[in-house]
Amino acid sequence: MAQSSLCGKLQGEIETNAPAGKIHEAYCKPYHIAKGCPEKIKSVDLQKGQWGTVGSITTWNYLIEGKPELCKAVTEAIDYDSKSITFKEIEGDIMKYYKSFKYNLQAVPKGEGSMVRLGLEYEKLNDDVPDPNSMLDLVISTCKDEKQKKKKKKMAQSSLCGKLQGEIETKAPAGKFHEAYCKPYLVAKGCPEKIKSVDLQKGQWGTLGSITIWNYLIEGKLEVCMAVIEAIDYDNKSLTFNVIEGDLMKYYKSFKYKLQAVPKGEGSLVRLSLEYEKLNDDVPDPNALMDFVISTCKDVCAYLT
Repeated sequence: MAQSSLCGKLQGEIETNAPAGKIHEAYCKPYHIAKGCPEKIKSVDLQKGQWGTVGSITTWNYLIEGKPELCKAVTEAIDYDSKSITFKEIEGDIMKYYKSFKYNLQAVPKGEGSMVRLGLEYEKLNDDVPDPNSMLDLVISTCKDEKQKKKKKKMAQSSLCGKLQGEIETKAPAGKFHEAYCKPYLVAKGCPEKIKSVDLQKGQWGTLGSITIWNYLIEGKLEVCMAVIEAIDYDNKSLTFNVIEGDLMKYYKSFKYKLQAVPKGEGSLVRLSLEYEKLNDDVPDPNALMDFVISTCKDVCAYLT
């Protein structure tokens, strides 16, 4: 296994009514975060330096999946102009599983509110360590709680929309990887335990407007979806599936899966994203599906090489 396979990145974004400056200030002085979502973030204590300065160290006590955990983080970078901040974990429960772990946040002004972009960058200690989707889920939900604290009005429609992103490095050439998803019966061959079958319903493999039916196993449950190829670019090795029927549509008004394979050395960097609109605010962010998509891509990469 190449060392690069242990490295990863997960990203997400949410829209909020809170101004970018206020969101950024809350994370520069994260005792505000503990006040905004006390059920998840139990406390944030300053250990060294001053709030909102590079090199300051804070200790976070938080609850994730019902379990109390602790981490110590240093503010590695902060930019008051671009409203961005980076925390680097240096001690705590996370470091039992990861060699390095960083959390990036940027609040970008959008109208009277802002778009908050979140990212986790990490290197696992070994390949048995899962991607930190539950941590990304916590980070996103925490940001939403902070938003609600700042404006306790009816939830804006934009809060139902979201995006999750991830990327993996692979030894498979970008062209081969792109071809496998243009002709996704190859995906079923590459990971038969997860993708049971992919059948062509309309059009031809790898063409705009073609429709496929995917039967897949996620969290022990067999599900099905019908997807149309909405966009395809053979030069940029990118592809967009728009889900039009199936189990996902019980919870989402719209759901798209985008993929791009970028050449890197003899292999490629695969960028993945899920863009969706929930039917209501009780629907969770699709972190389990993001985890599934990443693991499926890894299986396909192994199959192709």
